[in-house]
This record gives sequence, C-alpha cells and structure tokens, in this order.
Amino acid sequence: MTRITRLIAAGGFAGLLAVVTDVVLQTVPPDRRPFSRPVRSRVEIEAPIESVWEILADLPGQVRWMPEMKRVSVVTPGPVRQGSVGEATVRIFGIAVNDRVTITTFRPPTSFGIEHDGLFGGYGRIELRPGRDAGTTTVEWEEQLVPPLLPALGWLMGRPMIAWLYQRDLFLLRDLVEDQPRVASG
Repeated sequence: MTRITRLIAAGGFAGLLAVVTDVVLQTVPPDRRPFSRPVRSRVEIEAPIESVWEILADLPGQVRWMPEMKRVSVVTPGPVRQGSVGEATVRIFGIAVNDRVTITTFRPPTSFGIEHDGLFGGYGRIELRPGRDAGTTTVEWEEQLVPPLLPALGWLMGRPMIAWLYQRDLFLLRDLVEDQPRVASG
C-alpha cells in the first residue's frame, strides 16, 4: 500500500468513525450528553442596566464587542422588536458564514433572545439584571449552536472554543460599556 493510499484509508476511517460517533451521540438526550449543554457566560459591568442595554441591543454595533462578527444588518423594517430578522457575516474557525437570526425575545432593558435560522441552528439568550447596586449590571449569556454536519459531535468538539469566545465577548462588552463617557447625574 502506498503512502497516499494509507492516508486516504485513514481519512475514510476517521470520517466513518466521526459519523458513527455522531449517530451514537444523537441517541442520548441532549441534556444527558457529556459536554453538550448550552454555553453559559457571565460578566459584571460597572454601569447601569440601561447603559449596558443601549450597547447590547445596537445590532449593527455588536461587531464592536463580537470580533467574529464582521457585519450585522436588520432585514425587517421598523424598530427592532420580537420577530425582527437580522443577518450577520460571522467568521467561525476561519470560515465565513451568513448567520440569519430571528429575535425571539426583546424586552428592554433586561432580555434579548434569538433563534439561529441559517447554516447553524440553535438559540441564544442574554439576560441583564441589576448588579450589587444601581450602578452595576450582571449580564448572563446562554447559547446553543447546532452545526450543519455531525451536529452532536460538532457541538461537542467546538463547544470549548465557543465557550471561550463568548466569555471573551462579554469581557469586551464590559470594556466597551465601561469606557463610555458617563453623564453626570445631578
């Protein structure tokens, strides 16, 4: 057997093993699969909840604190609300994809939720609540992505990196909000 033939055979075996692993993982309920639950991230921001919401809910401006997101637009006319549709160009693991989302929850200034309707499925929810005092805000983000190929295995393999990216994004949101000039209250 030549070296190329061995490489092709090894690649075919690895692909078959990945498919079988994904099929087996899908027989286990998602909440019982190892490392398959949604990603959860959290940050405390030294700013009132309204200031955090203003930056978080600025959909085109989300590129300022989500570096993988390259462009965001709102497809539906009118103000952003539950049912609005947005599209973003997102670069995941070096691959650009179009991420179309429907806003499932929009309750200023406390709750923002989406359903991924593009190549990747899944959902995301961001909840804001007052922190330890009126000048701080706690932000909690939960996200579950469903890859188009090998969905169970793909999420299992990609989840650690996604968890790191989303936590980093919340730190960037915190830095962006905290760096905003504050209006002095009288």
